[in-house]
Amino acid sequence: MASGRAVIYSADDEGSRLVLEAGAGLVCPAGDATALAEAVRTLIDDPALAEGLGAAGRRWVEEHAGWGLLVRRWLRQIGEPVAPAIDG
Repeated sequence: MASGRAVIYSADDEGSRLVLEAGAGLVCPAGDATALAEAVRTLIDDPALAEGLGAAGRRWVEEHAGWGLLVRRWLRQIGEPVAPAIDG
């Protein structure tokens, strides 16, 4: 998602929920080759959709999983003092 490219995710797990929550791509059932092929065709046939999904995924990562944010969370979890965020 951080790459800004639309995701095609094939599973029913936390990853699929994350992709859907972020609006970052298309999700299809695991093992469903027809659904997977259709997802690929959908993105090829609709570049604007692919671009929008990719941009949404990138935004989600920047807002929820940026490196600075992750490091601050990790430091809090191990009990280290955390400096105020410079990057928001």
